[in-house]
Order: sequence, then C-alpha cells, then structure tokens
Amino acid sequence: MPPREHRASAWRRRYSDRERLQDRPERSADQRAQGHVLLDTSRAFLAWGRHDRALYVLRAAGDIAPEEITGCPAALRLVRDILATAPISVRREAREYAEALGVST
Repeated sequence: MPPREHRASAWRRRYSDRERLQDRPERSADQRAQGHVLLDTSRAFLAWGRHDRALYVLRAAGDIAPEEITGCPAALRLVRDILATAPISVRREAREYAEALGVST
C-alpha cells in the first residue's frame, strides 16, 4: 500500500480533475448516454401503461441532458404519446411539460 501522503495527493488530483470537468458548460458523453437510457426507460414505462412513471423518468432525462429531449424528434414524439394516452390524473402534468418543451399536440 502506498504511503498516506501519496494517497492523499492522488485523491486531490482526481478531485481537482472532477471539479474541472463539472465546471464545463457542455454535457459529458456520460450525461448524454444517461439521457438516452432514461428515454428508453420512459418508453418502456409507457408501453407498460405506467404513464406517471414514464413522465417522471422523461423529466429526469430532461434534467440530466436537456438537449437530448429538445433536439431529438423521437423524444418529442414520446412526449406526444404520453400526452395522448395519459389518464386524467397525469394529463395535466404531461400537458404542462409538453408546453414547456414547445410540443404541440
């Protein structure tokens, strides 16, 4: 095992690298990939009939990678599908989210 000082300086280097990456305004590839995974998960929930969870996961994807939602026609189609098939209990929230994204029904 390396000496304690060496481990501490290595941790500081990793931490400063992570901090520098977080200061970048553009999204990382990991965040874009995570956005895609959440979009697929939202599609699965919609197919399963869980509209509330589909909308929740879709909003999470928008928080992590907003460009993946607003710039992807498939994601906007998913918003329309959720809005079109959602039960009344979810429809109002889905409509508000669709309006915020500029999606017309």
